[in-house]
Amino acid sequence: MSVSGNPSPVSSVQLHYRVDGDDWNTIAANLAGGIFTAIIPQQPCLKKVNFYFSASTQNNFEGCLPVGGPNSFYSAISAESVAQWDSSEMSDFFVVDQDVWGGAWEYGSLINENNGVAPDRPYSDNWGTWVTGLNLGANLVGGPTELISPAYDWKDFDLVVMSFARWFSADIPGNDSFSVSISENDGLSWNVIDESKLPISTWVLKQYEFRENLSSKTRLKFAAQNNSYDSVHESAIDDFKVEGYSCRLPSDGMNR
Repeated sequence: MSVSGNPSPVSSVQLHYRVDGDDWNTIAANLAGGIFTAIIPQQPCLKKVNFYFSASTQNNFEGCLPVGGPNSFYSAISAESVAQWDSSEMSDFFVVDQDVWGGAWEYGSLINENNGVAPDRPYSDNWGTWVTGLNLGANLVGGPTELISPAYDWKDFDLVVMSFARWFSADIPGNDSFSVSISENDGLSWNVIDESKLPISTWVLKQYEFRENLSSKTRLKFAAQNNSYDSVHESAIDDFKVEGYSCRLPSDGMNR
C-alpha cells in the first residue's frame, strides 16, 4: 500500500488475515519510502486466505481497504503454481442448439433490449458477454441452447475454481431453466453440477470448486431452455474465470 503527502497523512497501517475462516490475525505494516509493507506468513497448500487493510491518520481517522472490512475482504488460495483462463477466451466457446426457434447463445457487446427481463448492462466491462439473443427482441424460444467450452487440461491441478456472473430471467417463472454441467471425457458424457428454475432478474456471481477426477479433457457446458413458449426468457454469462491450483511446481520450474 503506497501513500503520498509530506508528511504522510497516514500514521499506521495494519494487515489483517485469516486462514480457512478462522480468527483474524493482525500484522503491523512497515513504512519505507512512502510504502507500507506487510507479508502474510507462508501457508500450507490450498489454504484459503482472506485479508484486508486498516489504516489510521494523524488526525485519528480510520478506514479499511476494501471498504467495509472485515465484512469485506480480498481472497487468495495458497499454491506452488497457478494457471488461469478468463473471459478473454470465451469467444472460443461454441454453441449447440436443440429445437431452438430463436434467441440462441450469441457473443458480443450487450445491448439493452428493453423487454423487461434482459440485462441492461454487462456484469463487467472487461470483455464480451454471452447472451441468449443479442439483437432487439431476440429472446430465447425453445431449446436448450448449449454453450460449450473448449477442452481444458486440468490433470496436473489439485484444485480448480470456476466462477462466472449469471443472468437468468423469465417473465413466467417455473418452467424455464439454466444449468451448468461438466464433462471429464471431452463431452462424451455430462454431469449436471447446478440447475436453476427460479429466474432472478439480476447478475449473480456463481463459483464452483473441483478437486476430484480432474482430467486432461474437461469441458464445461451452460444450457438455457425456455419451455413456456409464450414467456420472455433471457440468460447471459459474463466475467467467466477458471483458476487451477497445484501443490507442485511445473516441470519447467516456471510459476504460471
